[in-house]
Amino acid sequence: MSITSYISKIIAQLVNLKSDFRGVTAVLIALLAIPIFGAIGLSIDLGRAYVLKSKLSTALDSAGLAAGRVVFQDDAIVRADAQKFFDANFTANYMGASVSALQVSWDANRENIELNVNADLNTTFLSVLGYNEITVGARTVVNRVNRGLELIMVLDNTGSMARDSDSNSYGGSLANQRMGSLRDAANDLVDILYGSKEVQKNLWVGIVPYVTQVNVGYDNIHFLDTDERDNIISGSSSEFYKDSDYHIPFNRNVDGSGGNDTNYGWKGCVEMRDHLDGGTIDTTDNPPNNDFLPYIYFDGHRNLNNSYRDRDNDWNDSNPGTVRHIAAADVTQWNSFNNSVGRGPNAGCPSPILPLTAEKSTVKAAIAAMRPWYSGGTMGNVGMVWGWRAISPRWRGLWYGSDPELPKDYDEPLIDKAVIMMTDGENLVFSHGSKSTFDYNSYSRHQKNAWGRHASSAGSTDAYTDPDGRLRYTSSSYYRSRIDAKFTSVCNAMKAAGIIVYTIKFKSGNDNLYRNCATSPAHFFNSPTKEALRDAFRTIGQELSNLRIAE
Repeated sequence: MSITSYISKIIAQLVNLKSDFRGVTAVLIALLAIPIFGAIGLSIDLGRAYVLKSKLSTALDSAGLAAGRVVFQDDAIVRADAQKFFDANFTANYMGASVSALQVSWDANRENIELNVNADLNTTFLSVLGYNEITVGARTVVNRVNRGLELIMVLDNTGSMARDSDSNSYGGSLANQRMGSLRDAANDLVDILYGSKEVQKNLWVGIVPYVTQVNVGYDNIHFLDTDERDNIISGSSSEFYKDSDYHIPFNRNVDGSGGNDTNYGWKGCVEMRDHLDGGTIDTTDNPPNNDFLPYIYFDGHRNLNNSYRDRDNDWNDSNPGTVRHIAAADVTQWNSFNNSVGRGPNAGCPSPILPLTAEKSTVKAAIAAMRPWYSGGTMGNVGMVWGWRAISPRWRGLWYGSDPELPKDYDEPLIDKAVIMMTDGENLVFSHGSKSTFDYNSYSRHQKNAWGRHASSAGSTDAYTDPDGRLRYTSSSYYRSRIDAKFTSVCNAMKAAGIIVYTIKFKSGNDNLYRNCATSPAHFFNSPTKEALRDAFRTIGQELSNLRIAE
């Protein structure tokens, strides 16, 4: 074949080839194999990465909530708890991933906690494209958010709170006393609830210091029987007149009208409205009904039944009609253990109740004002029932100086009511003077004393009292059993009303009584050391500050 013919034949075949598609598919598949397998590998490996990220995020959320619950403890504890919960929710070597160290940080107020973690995942198919591993990151932020809360702290201010927190001896500085430990612990809780703010939305806190009586505050004189109020504002005829520390203007009339009345010497303590032996109204939140009587400590130099009694409070001479001057030092030496009972008609009356208030600084000032009061013993039922009254809607608008809309209803939406009861020992009554009667206390109801007070009241005495109304020095266990029974009755009534009850035992005592009082065993804290006491208050504060996952 000529060259020309051969060339012509080749040209003809090339012309025919352009319309012949046989074998092209194989060529295209060969050319597209790598990106196709890369796409399939990408979807598979990214799916594995998504599963890993989801697992990391779940574990990180648990770790964040755990950190939030202990965020006010030492940094090492916060990080250790976060790591523990992360490890519990993320299996080691899950999907063969290599996980970085858990990063935990927080802001200055510890209100926002951020956690971060990364994991390297070996690829299965993406290695075809040169990618041998994928790095997966997870991040979460936890916020502390206060749900609406009314909180009352019922705090032991009895004489044993003057003991040293570690050695249990007397005579140490206030900072090392049980009272100092209590102040620190209560302040921790306040800091947790308020953070750096002076006011938090829908947060109100109150304080009830108690011994065997409580101080409702002299501004709440309207709680008293009318005749008793009239006596207290009647100048030199007031039974309290010589206790000049408490001559204080009200800048109003006690009946609520305009004008100016003056409290002549009554500090603010009240007697219970019923008997320790068999009474019932003293375990209720019944509001005042012209039926509260002012607490007035007997003169220790008064002749009763031809004997002298209670020489520890000698502030009046043997003639009941003559009141002698009370030395200022006798009234104001509250820090000294032996004199912390004070002298005069207000002896043994602690610092006043702080009703529900919104301001952090006011709450802290009330905590700072607390001190041990060596008088009468310990009556947890008295503190507890006044804690109930301070949070009960039946007392709404009755507490002078508090928001007239407080306390809220029990079923107020998004508002919790909680009470913390703290004590350092068992309930008891005792005498640190004469052994013929116990110290005067809020149950020493007496219809009349030498000044004719309470003449308008029923005021009959307990079965176990002497003629002037004071509790006889019989078996201490007899009275303890009655105090404990009343305490239990109050606790049960509060829980039935929907109040969350926490109880804290500092040092030794009847643990079962306080465990049973709490909303649940988990709401009871046995705190034998000052460190355990602070941990208890911090834990409660963290429980009352709700945590939420922000991002």
